[in-house]
Amino acid sequence: MKTPVEYYEELQSRYDKIGAGFCVLKWHHLEMHLGSAQSHSCFHCPQRHINLHEDFHNTLQKKRQRKTMLDGGRPVECGYCWKAEDAGSISPRIALTPIYTQMEPDIIETTAKLNWDDDVYPKYLEMSFSNKCQMKCSYCSTQNSSTLHEEIKKHGEYPLIHTDNYNQYKSHGRENLWDEDSEMYDKFWKWIRKAIMHLRVIRVTGGEPLLSEHTFKLAKFIRNHPNGENVAFHVNSNLSVTTRRVNRLIKTMSQMESPKIYASIDTVGEQAEWIRHGLSWKTFELNLIQILNAHIPVGLMVTFNLLSIPKFKEFLDYVLSLKRLGDIKLDTPYMTDPKHLSALILDDKMMQTLKDALNYMEEQTDDNDPQKFNSGEFQKFKTVVTWVEKNRLDGPELNTHRKDFKIFVDEHDRRRDASWHDAFPELHYFYDGIE
Repeated sequence: MKTPVEYYEELQSRYDKIGAGFCVLKWHHLEMHLGSAQSHSCFHCPQRHINLHEDFHNTLQKKRQRKTMLDGGRPVECGYCWKAEDAGSISPRIALTPIYTQMEPDIIETTAKLNWDDDVYPKYLEMSFSNKCQMKCSYCSTQNSSTLHEEIKKHGEYPLIHTDNYNQYKSHGRENLWDEDSEMYDKFWKWIRKAIMHLRVIRVTGGEPLLSEHTFKLAKFIRNHPNGENVAFHVNSNLSVTTRRVNRLIKTMSQMESPKIYASIDTVGEQAEWIRHGLSWKTFELNLIQILNAHIPVGLMVTFNLLSIPKFKEFLDYVLSLKRLGDIKLDTPYMTDPKHLSALILDDKMMQTLKDALNYMEEQTDDNDPQKFNSGEFQKFKTVVTWVEKNRLDGPELNTHRKDFKIFVDEHDRRRDASWHDAFPELHYFYDGIE
């Protein structure tokens, strides 16, 4: 049996025979957010507006990107992957493809035979019903968190220097374009009745999905549909919700085919709580253990950012302890925006801490031991380290984003009665060194 890395190399070779930028996700993956009327081909591509008169998936804009891929080109909107690959790393394009080759072993080759303007149904749907969420993570936006939206309405935008950083927390008017009794939701429920015959995975995100009744309505729809037995049901969650809600989730997932829960967390303890404001580390731990004890597979989703670095080795030890309890895998996509919280503004000392964590993870990697990291998990984190090392900011750009980091920390703590200085004593020198 091939290791994950060996299989990634095989997939890269198969893709290269078609073109430099070919990716099956452009045909078979759809992410959409009904409340804000936005969609994209994968999490790393820019979001596009959903028009009521257009198909959710086969838009003209997306078909043009497919044509670029079939013609051997690399779509500009897929730059997240190109940056990783140009740095010599494994990109999400490669790392996510095994999801689809498990569905159809020759899906790369059969997809390449399609015409660029052919209509297809996605095989993997990730979607949110609304931005309702009880948390306000440091890097989040108002269209993804109702609680952050309320904060911005009360206190205004964060007074950041760089336009992109400032706009991250600005209310753009998309937060509640469509409510749950609107035409957009009617369009979805009509579409899903046909799409379910083609879908293999349906994954609900947020906001916080456990706060939406539509999550459980969708689960019931899948469970009662004749093709439901062929559809895996997955749910993202911050797991900082009540035991009652987690028990309901576990009961629901136990009735589904191939269930999986993705838990969002970026580091451990007090530092995790500061990054993801509203998180209770104790509640998260208890809920996660309860899910593992129910024998439901878990994926840990790290939005890797600057503040993940100080205790990431400790976090790796935490993940290893969880692997002794059940089926749990680690994913570490790096955060590109907002840049004032990106790992790209780190200094040499933090870069060494990051490399030390990578070396430690490599020591704890063994494809033959389920209680260790597998080579796929290791390669994903290695991609983070390589990307950071080759793309570190410098000069005026670095100075601006570091200044915004300091402004954000101060304003965050003032608004939320928090204390970054208590949570991150290892980084006092970094904060103090910003002029």
